[in-house]
Parts: sequence; C-alpha cells; structure tokens
Amino acid sequence: MTDDPRDAMPEKLHVYHGKAIDVTYDKARCIHVGACIRGLPRVFDPGSRPWVICDNSTADKVATVVEQCPSGALHYMRKDGGPEEVPDEQNALVVSRNGPLFIRGEIELVMTDGSVLKESRLALCRCGASTHKPYCDNSHLRVRFEDSSTRIPAGRLDADRRDAGGPLRIAPQRDGPLEFSGNLRILDAAGVAAGCATEATLCRCGHSGSKPFCDGSHVTARFSGG
Repeated sequence: MTDDPRDAMPEKLHVYHGKAIDVTYDKARCIHVGACIRGLPRVFDPGSRPWVICDNSTADKVATVVEQCPSGALHYMRKDGGPEEVPDEQNALVVSRNGPLFIRGEIELVMTDGSVLKESRLALCRCGASTHKPYCDNSHLRVRFEDSSTRIPAGRLDADRRDAGGPLRIAPQRDGPLEFSGNLRILDAAGVAAGCATEATLCRCGHSGSKPFCDGSHVTARFSGG
C-alpha cells in the first residue's frame, strides 16, 4: 500500500468528463508510474477530488499525456471531433528492470472467459505475485522480485526489424506462461532491441532461469495464475 489517495478509491472504472474530452481511469490497472502527473499536473492531481480535471488543459494535451500511461489504466474519448488513440505501428515489449512487461501496439489480450480485450498499452505481471493477474499490481515491490533484464538470452529471437506491426495476441495459459502470437519486438530494460519474434512464450511465474522466456519452472513452482 502506498500513500497515494487513489488507493482508497473503489475498484471500478472511473469516468471524468470534460467539455472536449472524457478520461477513464481503471484503478485496478494503475501502478503509479506517474507519467500523467508529471505530464499535466494541473489535470492529474492525486491530492484533489476529483483527481482528474479534464478542462484544465486542451483536449490535445490531455490525449497526449494519457497515451503515455504504460499500463493502460488511463484512456480517453474525444468529444470535439479530434483523433482517437491509434495503436503504435509496431508491437513493442519492454522487459523492465525488476518489474513488469510493458507492451504497446495492436494488442489482443485473451481473457479467462475466452473474450478478447483490444488494447494499445499493457503492464503484465512477471513476478507471479500479482493479485490482479495477468496485470501488474506492483506486487513485485512487495516480494522483492529481481531480474535486471539487462541481457535477453541469446538465440531465442530473430533479427531486429522495424516492421513488427499488426495484431498481437497474448494468451495467458492456465497456471502457466504468456503465449504471444504476431509480430513482436522485444527490448531490454535499457530500451535496447534484443530482436523480434512471431511467437514467444514468456514467464509470468517469476521462477524461470531464462527470463523473460518460460522454461517450465511454473510446474515445479506450482504457480497459480488462473
């Protein structure tokens, strides 16, 4: 638990209305990276109620800052005829240092009931301890998860390329890894591209000896991921 007042808010999708743009906030997916607060502190202020005041800036500026939210907790709806968010042209996954998988692109996340959530930004758990799997909920801090992510294991990816676009499907396997299908560019914690893949199986139990890839350790660790 942090000292952020947003932690006391109910677990639901919150909608903040403005004249030209509305902003939605999914508390369960927020991991307090703070890009919104740094980007537009007059619009995003956790110390005020409501904490989002859309009309304190232009719709264009609000949209730009919302798109910087790496977890997808924030989204917007334009009411002034302005452009809606367009997913990044290439699907990119950053293996963060001691933290989640940050993914941007044309994402299709398969939910446990078989439905598909179309997204443009996600932060997915890889420490195995999140209570909101497959999403990250900052439990990696509580369990002191460690993986520097400075070296992606060699020989598991194709050569890097800049045309890794199109639909990217992510299917969390029951009590197992994350299976990716579609063009995907993987970067290390420093933002250096390690290579590309059209299929990848990545660890989400936190125990793999070849992170970020799965090595079957979820079986011996008796991982429960839903």
